[in-house]
Amino acid sequence: QPHGGPRPAGGGYAGNGAAGPQGSSGPAPGGSGADIPPEPIAEFFRETLAALRDSLRVQDWPKPARIAVAALGILAVIRVLGSPGGEDFLGFAFLLAVGYVVYRGIRAHLIRKDMQRYAPTTPSSPAAQQVHTVSTPVPPATRMAASNPPDSHPDGIRRPWRRRQQSWQTAVRHHLRSMSWRDRSSQLLGSMVVAAVVGTLATLFAGTFAGPRPEAEIYLWMAIVTIAGSWAVLIPAKLCEGHIEDQAPLRFAQLLGGAIVGFIAFGVAAALMLQLPTSTDFAPGPWDSLSGEFFRSWDQGLSEQIRGTQTATLAPQMHVAYFAFLLLLLRWWRMAEVTRPTRVSLWSIAWAGFIGWGLTFFWWYPQPVGMLTAIAIAFTVQISSPWMSSTRRTEIAEEAVA
Repeated sequence: QPHGGPRPAGGGYAGNGAAGPQGSSGPAPGGSGADIPPEPIAEFFRETLAALRDSLRVQDWPKPARIAVAALGILAVIRVLGSPGGEDFLGFAFLLAVGYVVYRGIRAHLIRKDMQRYAPTTPSSPAAQQVHTVSTPVPPATRMAASNPPDSHPDGIRRPWRRRQQSWQTAVRHHLRSMSWRDRSSQLLGSMVVAAVVGTLATLFAGTFAGPRPEAEIYLWMAIVTIAGSWAVLIPAKLCEGHIEDQAPLRFAQLLGGAIVGFIAFGVAAALMLQLPTSTDFAPGPWDSLSGEFFRSWDQGLSEQIRGTQTATLAPQMHVAYFAFLLLLLRWWRMAEVTRPTRVSLWSIAWAGFIGWGLTFFWWYPQPVGMLTAIAIAFTVQISSPWMSSTRRTEIAEEAVA
């Protein structure tokens, strides 16, 4: 037989976003490891490292140079772990690794359950299997063309969703509305687990720009606030998925979520006895913002603390107001939409950082910590949110009119 096994007409597993090539066997009913889509976090770092190796042409380096670079990297890691706060960093990395392993297990379990649900039925009899195997897959558009008269709606046969004036966005929206609360909650739980892992990794990079010599406490504070901020975006976006006709409820939910994030930011800073680093060269001081009169009359010691130590100890209302405004001003749910054009938009990340920095001119907040936290939240939300490929969008649009 030219086929490796029975294959249903019209493609393979619907959740993969594309059918396999003709002549290859379809996914088994139980699902196999080869059929599971690549994990987004590992795939992102794999592609980034591959692009970095290609740009540096590591394969052309002589072997002694590679060994020297590897040795320097190992020495740098040992130096970081031996510095003050290295033990905390190592323990934090261990917890991160454990969380990632748990996330991989949950993700694989949920995907296998979906594959079992949508797996094709294998013919039981040998005769039916032979007939089913030799049948040629028929595209959905061909089946629709055969069911219509040859002289009716020739343009609509080629693009049936346009004939009915139904875009793929509408079809996907109906598909999302039909999701059960069980599937919706399982997707939300998976996204929140991914956000915890990605948010921690993002702050390990962003925290290096928080000050001249950032301590371990600032990394921990930024990680917790980033995770809380991403959850404050993911939860209302997932609950309202497919029903976003009015933005007012979502913005109000994000306002409340931002206030909760502000309380968390204050509580963590107080528990760690953390003074947030700030730079008057990067952004204006509290006395120069539009709300400067409020800060001048409310806390006289804040200005002296910033001028003397380049750090700030903030009251709870300062955290609450900043993050409430930050989550209110941006349409964060667009970054979590399944139908967004790309999985990660650098423009959205840059815009979130600009708003996080520009907001300090209205309501002062230590910078660049505020801007870096906004960037980390935007990146985390997009990486952890499900994304639908263009092939899967076309399939859903065709199924809607089949």
